[in-house]
Amino acid sequence: KSLEKDYEVEKIKKKTLQTKLTSIVKLRELVEPYETPSKIPHNFLKDYVVWRRTKNWDKSKHKNNPKPPTNRTINKELQDIQSWVRWCIGEKFIGSYLMRDIEVKYQKIDNKKTHEKNPSFTYEDWMKLVTYMRTWVKTEVTLRGNEKKNMFYRKVTRLLILILGNVGLRLHEALALTWRDVEVITKKGIGKKTGKPFTRYGVRIQVPPDTKTGAREVICQGGQYFIQLKELYKEKLGHFPKPDDPLFMNAGTLTSKKDDFFGKPLSGSFFRRLWYELREEMSELKGIYFERAYTLHSCRAWFINEKLSAGVKPAIVGEIVGHTLKVMQTYYKKIEVRSHTDELIKVRFRNLQENDFEIYDFDNGDVLV
Repeated sequence: KSLEKDYEVEKIKKKTLQTKLTSIVKLRELVEPYETPSKIPHNFLKDYVVWRRTKNWDKSKHKNNPKPPTNRTINKELQDIQSWVRWCIGEKFIGSYLMRDIEVKYQKIDNKKTHEKNPSFTYEDWMKLVTYMRTWVKTEVTLRGNEKKNMFYRKVTRLLILILGNVGLRLHEALALTWRDVEVITKKGIGKKTGKPFTRYGVRIQVPPDTKTGAREVICQGGQYFIQLKELYKEKLGHFPKPDDPLFMNAGTLTSKKDDFFGKPLSGSFFRRLWYELREEMSELKGIYFERAYTLHSCRAWFINEKLSAGVKPAIVGEIVGHTLKVMQTYYKKIEVRSHTDELIKVRFRNLQENDFEIYDFDNGDVLV
């Protein structure tokens, strides 16, 4: 309740609230045997790692993430638990002064041995993904031979992935957007070589303040996917979404007569379930296996890497994605140095244009809209 109150007065952000509440759930299960804070022994966290990875871990319930929590996850939970201990002391619960001696031992992390978290898509894997998604949103039978329900949300998921990959937003930032926060902008011109008219679609996004890095303005490419998303909801609802409607909104289901969540934002866990389905179908039906552990957040890493590879200045990319210049320089160092000829680069960029990734919206570091 205290955390929720902090969120209401904007002392903490929604993402922080959600992660801390998850840690509190673990803590509640751990301290359940103790009647009061004063009866919690100072070394009650001594076997936390073992408890978390055995008694508090059921592999059968984590089909898409079958490995126990990592050291980083456990350290984050321990950090939140330590914050709870300090809160108890600050609130001066009876006997809580005895909690000052509680020992919190963090796990050592060797960055050289850890796997990359949310790795960026490779060029080849991105092409495979966007190509198969066109089939996925039309395939109406599951791997088990059952009829797929709510195909509408698979189409929404495809557009979410394309938007994340073309705009570089964090997942929770995209899900927090309303249509009032988005302005699609166009640029018309005549091709220098072809002489034919063209239209490019950009987008101006006002990222809400209650996200990880706070409010910021994003001007980027990919406006056509927002147009497609609005048209998709119009077809589903019978009218265009209203300005204050979430971009990714619950529009009802085929099976529920009464949907209490209608009109509310779809959750990250909802899209992750569909992401797992997409990935499973790619492997089972097409034999497409990804060596890297891609997540929806990998779309953001892909966006950053491709823009840096295209020659966009780290400072410009950092402004778009909400990273400091120091973080962007770290990203820049990780970018594979490519020795393509100019012609190969042009072919690569043309292929990306044809496969749902815009690359030509920048000119000398400035966004063209």
